[in-house]
Amino acid sequence: MTEIIFEHPLTEKMRTWLRLENLLDTIFEVKSVETDVMALSLLKSLIELSEVLERGDIKVDLYKDLDRLLGRFAIWAESPDVDHAAIKAWQVKLNSLAQNVKQVARFNAHLQNDKLLNTIRQRLSIPGGCCNFDLPTLHVWLHLPKKTQMQIIDGWVSPLVFLKESITTIVSLTRNTGAHQVAVAKKGFFQDVAENKELLRVKLDVTDLIYPQISGVKNRFMIRFLPYDADNGTVPDELEFVISSC
Repeated sequence: MTEIIFEHPLTEKMRTWLRLENLLDTIFEVKSVETDVMALSLLKSLIELSEVLERGDIKVDLYKDLDRLLGRFAIWAESPDVDHAAIKAWQVKLNSLAQNVKQVARFNAHLQNDKLLNTIRQRLSIPGGCCNFDLPTLHVWLHLPKKTQMQIIDGWVSPLVFLKESITTIVSLTRNTGAHQVAVAKKGFFQDVAENKELLRVKLDVTDLIYPQISGVKNRFMIRFLPYDADNGTVPDELEFVISSC
Protein backbone atom coordinates (compact mmCIF):
# COMPACT_ATOMS: atom_id res chain seq x y z
CA MET A 1 0.00 0.00 0.00
CA THR A 2 1.29 3.44 -0.96
CA GLU A 3 0.49 5.78 1.91
CA ILE A 4 0.06 9.52 2.00
CA ILE A 5 0.09 11.54 5.24
CA PHE A 6 -1.94 14.69 5.76
CA GLU A 7 -1.18 16.99 8.68
CA HIS A 8 -3.35 19.59 10.36
CA PRO A 9 -2.24 21.95 13.16
CA LEU A 10 -4.54 22.28 16.15
CA THR A 11 -2.85 25.41 17.49
CA GLU A 12 -1.79 28.64 15.82
CA LYS A 13 1.75 28.09 17.05
CA MET A 14 2.00 24.68 15.35
CA ARG A 15 0.54 26.22 12.19
CA THR A 16 3.47 28.67 12.23
CA TRP A 17 6.02 25.91 12.91
CA LEU A 18 4.76 23.87 9.94
CA ARG A 19 4.92 26.87 7.63
CA LEU A 20 8.44 27.68 8.77
CA GLU A 21 9.45 24.03 8.34
CA ASN A 22 8.11 24.02 4.78
CA LEU A 23 9.85 27.26 3.81
CA LEU A 24 13.16 26.31 5.45
CA ASP A 25 13.13 22.88 3.79
CA THR A 26 12.65 24.57 0.42
CA ILE A 27 15.42 27.10 1.07
CA PHE A 28 17.97 24.47 2.03
CA GLU A 29 16.87 22.20 -0.82
CA VAL A 30 17.36 24.77 -3.59
CA LYS A 31 20.21 26.87 -2.15
CA SER A 32 22.64 25.38 -4.70
CA VAL A 33 20.72 27.38 -7.38
CA GLU A 34 21.70 25.09 -10.24
CA THR A 35 19.06 26.75 -12.45
CA ASP A 36 17.31 30.13 -12.64
CA VAL A 37 14.09 28.40 -11.52
CA MET A 38 15.83 27.20 -8.35
CA ALA A 39 17.20 30.71 -7.80
CA LEU A 40 13.73 32.26 -8.05
CA SER A 41 12.32 29.59 -5.72
CA LEU A 42 15.06 30.37 -3.20
CA LEU A 43 14.51 34.13 -3.36
CA LYS A 44 10.73 33.88 -3.06
CA SER A 45 11.02 31.42 -0.16
CA LEU A 46 13.46 33.71 1.67
CA ILE A 47 11.05 36.63 1.28
CA GLU A 48 8.08 34.56 2.47
CA LEU A 49 10.13 33.24 5.39
CA SER A 50 11.03 36.79 6.40
CA GLU A 51 7.35 37.77 6.34
CA VAL A 52 6.28 34.78 8.46
CA LEU A 53 9.01 35.60 10.98
CA GLU A 54 7.49 39.06 11.40
CA ARG A 55 4.26 37.59 12.80
CA GLY A 56 3.84 37.23 16.55
CA ASP A 57 6.59 36.67 19.04
CA ILE A 58 8.21 33.67 17.38
CA LYS A 59 11.42 33.98 19.38
CA VAL A 60 9.56 33.67 22.70
CA ASP A 61 7.41 30.75 21.52
CA LEU A 62 10.42 28.94 20.09
CA TYR A 63 12.39 29.32 23.31
CA LYS A 64 9.40 28.15 25.38
CA ASP A 65 8.97 25.03 23.26
CA LEU A 66 12.66 24.12 23.49
CA ASP A 67 12.58 24.72 27.26
CA ARG A 68 9.43 22.59 27.55
CA LEU A 69 11.16 19.74 25.71
CA LEU A 70 14.15 20.06 28.03
CA GLY A 71 11.78 19.64 30.96
CA ARG A 72 10.26 16.56 29.39
CA PHE A 73 13.68 14.96 28.84
CA ALA A 74 14.63 15.78 32.44
CA ILE A 75 11.62 13.76 33.60
CA TRP A 76 12.49 10.87 31.28
CA ALA A 77 16.08 10.91 32.56
CA GLU A 78 14.81 9.92 36.01
CA SER A 79 13.56 6.58 34.70
CA PRO A 80 15.97 3.64 35.06
CA ASP A 81 14.65 2.02 31.87
CA VAL A 82 15.78 4.63 29.33
CA ASP A 83 18.93 5.14 27.29
CA HIS A 84 20.57 7.78 29.46
CA ALA A 85 23.30 8.50 26.91
CA ALA A 86 20.65 9.29 24.28
CA ILE A 87 18.71 11.42 26.76
CA LYS A 88 21.86 13.35 27.63
CA ALA A 89 22.63 13.94 23.94
CA TRP A 90 19.12 15.35 23.42
CA GLN A 91 19.47 17.58 26.47
CA VAL A 92 22.77 18.99 25.19
CA LYS A 93 21.28 19.61 21.75
CA LEU A 94 18.11 21.26 23.06
CA ASN A 95 20.02 23.43 25.49
CA SER A 96 22.36 24.61 22.72
CA LEU A 97 19.41 25.47 20.47
CA ALA A 98 17.62 27.27 23.29
CA GLN A 99 20.68 29.39 24.05
CA ASN A 100 21.09 30.30 20.38
CA VAL A 101 17.44 31.34 20.20
CA LYS A 102 17.79 33.37 23.38
CA GLN A 103 20.76 35.31 22.03
CA VAL A 104 19.38 36.30 18.63
CA ALA A 105 17.63 39.64 18.33
CA ARG A 106 15.59 39.02 15.15
CA PHE A 107 15.76 35.92 12.98
CA ASN A 108 15.06 37.86 9.79
CA ALA A 109 17.00 41.09 10.32
CA HIS A 110 19.55 40.25 7.60
CA LEU A 111 16.74 39.41 5.17
CA GLN A 112 14.65 42.49 5.90
CA ASN A 113 17.66 44.76 5.29
CA ASP A 114 18.75 43.15 2.00
CA LYS A 115 18.30 45.49 -0.99
CA LEU A 116 17.83 42.77 -3.62
CA LEU A 117 15.24 40.89 -1.57
CA ASN A 118 13.38 44.12 -0.85
CA THR A 119 13.32 44.99 -4.55
CA ILE A 120 11.93 41.55 -5.44
CA ARG A 121 9.40 41.72 -2.61
CA GLN A 122 7.82 44.79 -4.18
CA ARG A 123 7.18 42.91 -7.44
CA LEU A 124 5.90 39.59 -6.08
CA SER A 125 2.29 40.78 -6.00
CA ILE A 126 2.42 41.30 -9.78
CA PRO A 127 1.69 38.12 -11.79
CA GLY A 128 4.85 37.31 -13.71
CA GLY A 129 6.53 40.29 -12.09
CA CYS A 130 10.01 38.76 -12.03
CA CYS A 131 10.75 39.30 -15.72
CA ASN A 132 14.08 40.95 -16.51
CA PHE A 133 12.35 44.19 -17.58
CA ASP A 134 10.60 44.29 -14.18
CA LEU A 135 13.69 43.43 -12.15
CA PRO A 136 16.91 44.29 -13.99
CA THR A 137 18.88 43.99 -10.74
CA LEU A 138 17.68 40.40 -10.38
CA HIS A 139 18.66 39.76 -14.00
CA VAL A 140 22.20 40.95 -13.17
CA TRP A 141 22.31 38.79 -10.02
CA LEU A 142 21.29 35.70 -11.99
CA HIS A 143 24.30 36.25 -14.27
CA LEU A 144 26.88 36.83 -11.54
CA PRO A 145 29.77 34.34 -11.29
CA LYS A 146 28.73 31.22 -9.40
CA LYS A 147 31.24 31.89 -6.62
CA THR A 148 29.88 35.39 -6.05
CA GLN A 149 26.30 34.11 -6.06
CA MET A 150 27.10 31.42 -3.49
CA GLN A 151 28.79 33.95 -1.19
CA ILE A 152 25.65 36.08 -1.24
CA ILE A 153 23.41 33.05 -0.71
CA ASP A 154 25.57 31.91 2.18
CA GLY A 155 25.03 35.29 3.81
CA TRP A 156 21.26 34.75 3.57
CA VAL A 157 21.11 31.09 4.52
CA SER A 158 23.86 30.52 7.13
CA PRO A 159 22.10 32.57 9.86
CA LEU A 160 19.05 30.33 9.39
CA VAL A 161 20.81 27.04 10.19
CA PHE A 162 20.02 26.92 13.90
CA LEU A 163 16.47 28.21 13.27
CA LYS A 164 15.91 25.31 10.87
CA GLU A 165 17.38 22.85 13.35
CA SER A 166 15.17 24.24 16.14
CA ILE A 167 11.98 24.01 14.06
CA THR A 168 12.87 20.56 12.72
CA THR A 169 13.60 19.28 16.23
CA ILE A 170 10.37 20.61 17.75
CA VAL A 171 8.14 19.38 14.92
CA SER A 172 9.85 15.98 14.66
CA LEU A 173 9.57 15.33 18.40
CA THR A 174 5.94 16.44 18.34
CA ARG A 175 5.18 14.01 15.50
CA ASN A 176 6.80 11.19 17.43
CA THR A 177 4.57 11.71 20.47
CA GLY A 178 1.46 10.58 18.64
CA ALA A 179 0.26 6.99 18.90
CA HIS A 180 -1.09 5.54 15.64
CA GLN A 181 -4.58 4.13 15.76
CA VAL A 182 -6.88 2.70 13.12
CA ALA A 183 -10.17 4.57 12.80
CA VAL A 184 -13.26 4.34 10.60
CA ALA A 185 -15.08 7.26 9.02
CA LYS A 186 -18.76 6.61 8.40
CA LYS A 187 -20.33 8.24 5.36
CA GLY A 188 -17.24 10.39 5.01
CA PHE A 189 -17.24 11.87 8.52
CA PHE A 190 -15.16 11.33 11.64
CA GLN A 191 -14.89 13.34 14.84
CA ASP A 192 -13.06 12.88 18.12
CA VAL A 193 -11.41 14.70 21.00
CA ALA A 194 -7.71 15.58 21.14
CA GLU A 195 -7.08 17.07 24.56
CA ASN A 196 -3.97 19.27 24.76
CA LYS A 197 -2.76 18.13 21.35
CA GLU A 198 -1.08 20.30 18.73
CA LEU A 199 -1.05 18.24 15.55
CA LEU A 200 -3.21 15.71 13.73
CA ARG A 201 -1.75 13.25 11.23
CA VAL A 202 -4.04 11.28 8.93
CA LYS A 203 -2.68 8.42 6.85
CA LEU A 204 -4.55 7.19 3.77
CA ASP A 205 -3.94 4.85 0.86
CA VAL A 206 -3.11 7.16 -2.04
CA THR A 207 -4.80 4.79 -4.49
CA ASP A 208 -8.17 5.60 -2.85
CA LEU A 209 -7.88 9.13 -4.29
CA ILE A 210 -9.45 10.58 -1.15
CA TYR A 211 -8.28 13.48 0.99
CA PRO A 212 -9.33 14.79 4.44
CA GLN A 213 -10.78 18.22 5.11
CA ILE A 214 -9.91 18.80 8.75
CA SER A 215 -11.26 21.43 11.11
CA GLY A 216 -10.60 21.64 14.80
CA VAL A 217 -8.94 23.23 17.78
CA LYS A 218 -6.81 22.00 20.63
CA ASN A 219 -9.49 19.78 22.22
CA ARG A 220 -11.83 18.63 19.44
CA PHE A 221 -11.69 18.03 15.71
CA MET A 222 -13.79 16.85 12.80
CA ILE A 223 -12.70 15.26 9.53
CA ARG A 224 -14.66 15.19 6.33
CA PHE A 225 -13.27 12.89 3.65
CA LEU A 226 -13.71 14.01 0.05
CA PRO A 227 -12.90 12.43 -3.33
CA TYR A 228 -9.98 13.86 -5.27
CA ASP A 229 -12.21 13.81 -8.36
CA ALA A 230 -15.09 15.97 -7.16
CA ASP A 231 -17.22 15.13 -10.20
CA ASN A 232 -16.83 11.37 -10.48
CA GLY A 233 -15.09 10.16 -7.32
CA THR A 234 -16.81 8.58 -4.32
CA VAL A 235 -16.10 7.97 -0.65
CA PRO A 236 -17.08 4.55 0.79
CA ASP A 237 -19.72 4.37 3.54
CA GLU A 238 -16.99 3.06 5.84
CA LEU A 239 -13.46 4.32 5.26
CA GLU A 240 -10.60 2.88 7.30
CA PHE A 241 -7.62 5.16 7.95
CA VAL A 242 -4.82 5.70 10.47
CA ILE A 243 -4.77 8.76 12.71
CA SER A 244 -2.27 10.17 15.20
CA SER A 245 -2.95 12.95 17.71
CA CYS A 246 0.37 14.52 18.64
